[in-house]
Amino acid sequence: MAKAEKDPGEALELSAPVGETITFVDQEYDRRKLFLPSWAELVVVQGIVEVRRDDEVAVAYMRNRPDFKEREA
Repeated sequence: MAKAEKDPGEALELSAPVGETITFVDQEYDRRKLFLPSWAELVVVQGIVEVRRDDEVAVAYMRNRPDFKEREA
């Protein structure tokens, strides 16, 4: 029997304990989707998006966007 694979179009779920994520505040939109160069998806909900600290690509991407502000811990 073939093993079911995840649909590559599904959003990545970022579930990490508090302190292991960096929070960014969207200064333009309350809700939207962002796609990294690798096609990984980040979802802004209520003007907030959280990125895992160990995801260097996502952290660099978010820090280089002028429409997002990193929230102080």
